[in-house]
Amino acid sequence: MAILLTNTGTAVDLLLSKGTDFSKTIPYKENGVIVNIAGYVFTGEVRNLAGTVVATLTTTIIDAPNGLFLLELPAATIGLLTTGVTYRWALRVTENGSTTELMRGNVNVTEQ
Repeated sequence: MAILLTNTGTAVDLLLSKGTDFSKTIPYKENGVIVNIAGYVFTGEVRNLAGTVVATLTTTIIDAPNGLFLLELPAATIGLLTTGVTYRWALRVTENGSTTELMRGNVNVTEQ
């Protein structure tokens, strides 16, 4: 199932399993229309509740004309996160010098 991204900071929680890579292909849309994301920069991070960055999500544009990018967090990084602890994550896009939060939410980690 595809995730619909808008520029409204949609709340999306992540449940990550230790020992498994997290990888999602995401279509970028504005007002329901696919956007050519050539030149866009996507950034994602996971923070603890004190606000310290504990992990960086890798973002890769895989099909700019069709608005597709990949959001990833490798198993090795997920393995460094503590089960039973709630983290926060955010995904932002920068285009023409303007940064917008696309998604944000809680992150929880389970044992494999």
